[in-house]
Amino acid sequence: MTRRGERTNILDYKKLEDEKIQKEYRKVVKMLVVVVALFATLWFPYRFLVVYNSFATHRYMELWFLMFCKTMIFINSAINPILYNAMSIKFRKAFKRLLSCGKRHINPAPT
Repeated sequence: MTRRGERTNILDYKKLEDEKIQKEYRKVVKMLVVVVALFATLWFPYRFLVVYNSFATHRYMELWFLMFCKTMIFINSAINPILYNAMSIKFRKAFKRLLSCGKRHINPAPT
């Protein structure tokens, strides 16, 4: 049999856990929205060119625009790790662990 105070503590703990899960969920959704928005924005020039050239009688093949499209696609690929690092603590920790080849660094005890 539990006392009333113990039951309140359990309910408070569950409430805190639910709030923590919701906070993490919001962070993930925010990161997903940013990644998808950047993806769509950076790929738009190329996709527009492909659609336009599919229907146009005279294809648009200006070198400067082709290079611009290619650069935007490369930027999209290059910005993803930076974006994940900026928005995710889990990604940062996993990346540091990857760079250290799985070695655990032991902090020396203070003297």
